[in-house]
Amino acid sequence: MMTGFPTVSIIIGTYNQQEFVQETVESVLAQTYPHVEIILTDDGSTDATPAILSEYARRFPERIKLVLSDRNTGIPANFNRGLALRSGDFIVCLDGDDLMLPAKLERQVAFLAQHPEATGCYHDAEVFVSETGEVLGPMSLVYNGTRRLRQGRLRDWFVPRNFFLPSAILFRAAACPPHRFDERLKYLSEVVFYAEVFRTGLLLAMPDEPLVRYRRHARNVTDDPASRALMPEYELMAYAILEARYPELYPVLRKLRHSCRISQALRFYRAGQRASGQRVLWNVIRDGGIIAGLGTWMGVNFLGRALTQATGGSVSARAGWLKRLARFILR
Repeated sequence: MMTGFPTVSIIIGTYNQQEFVQETVESVLAQTYPHVEIILTDDGSTDATPAILSEYARRFPERIKLVLSDRNTGIPANFNRGLALRSGDFIVCLDGDDLMLPAKLERQVAFLAQHPEATGCYHDAEVFVSETGEVLGPMSLVYNGTRRLRQGRLRDWFVPRNFFLPSAILFRAAACPPHRFDERLKYLSEVVFYAEVFRTGLLLAMPDEPLVRYRRHARNVTDDPASRALMPEYELMAYAILEARYPELYPVLRKLRHSCRISQALRFYRAGQRASGQRVLWNVIRDGGIIAGLGTWMGVNFLGRALTQATGGSVSARAGWLKRLARFILR
């Protein structure tokens, strides 16, 4: 794809998303930046998703590459198949139910042209409820309780409870780790992937309004109770992998481990499993988080239910002082 302009490779990973994937692909085809290759990679869907993707590949053979798996292999392996085919100067990994706003790529490519020192950039996302169309607000506010977008070196934004959408990130292809996504991680493989992409580079935040839409629906992995119960395990596994590969990241990763375990302990307390919560806090203390572990233990024992409830549920639904308290406890 020789255009004289940088090409963006967009890898769209799908699995049983027949209700959403057409809208997702159309949002990419509608981009105002024309120098794009689209890689559709499906992970063994059993619904109409492969047929929908095949029709798009037939209609746009010059723009779309298609990879179909005959079995379900997991999110990391699915994206890796797409990454193996990319040839662009920049990369975006897009979930099959997220939506790009028309100027997303044009603005991001122009932004990185103005900031050659940066490895990549990202922006806010608009969160909406798929079933009703209700807009919940920007992801930064809904999930973090603040409109501030962190940026800089890894130590500046790879911090506890700082959530943003991978679909919002555009990065230089040269920074893609050679092993791509770690396929051992069923969940949260993106934590390791983007930490490696930006380990020695610079991630900048764009001041624009949200340029992608995040769809909340009944089948979101992050909203599934069974999946959520496993998240602490996979989060700690992700940090262990990073520490084994990059020992210099230990100070950053220790804070992340402490936050993960404190969040897990508070979930145990909310569920009435006090002994399990205390054991988790003891692990935090043994890992060097004496102030964090003891402070949380004292808070639970003196404030009780008020503290555990303050750190549960949606950040955006809490009163102002509860937002500040929750951020303080979990960070």
